[in-house]
Amino acid sequence: GTAAIGASGGAMTAGPAGAAIGAAIGLGVDMTVNAGVSLMQRSTFEKDVEDILCATVIDWEENIFLPELEKIHGIWFDQAVSVLDLRTDSASSEE
Repeated sequence: GTAAIGASGGAMTAGPAGAAIGAAIGLGVDMTVNAGVSLMQRSTFEKDVEDILCATVIDWEENIFLPELEKIHGIWFDQAVSVLDLRTDSASSEE
């Protein structure tokens, strides 16, 4: 867009050299504008990424981590009770 306008404007005034200079100036303006727009939108992008990351962490904790942790806790507790029952049974049989 901007580079083409610069190239055509430069070509009309100074020929091929003017076209190259006009394209370079147009490209520079275009890159500067894009960098400015990118910089202005960066904080919005970072905020969106932060919100999505927080939502993902909450979803993971509530739907995957905590239920699995509760399941593992139940298994470990049941195994501990079984071991204690076996020890109590073997201690009773030795008497």
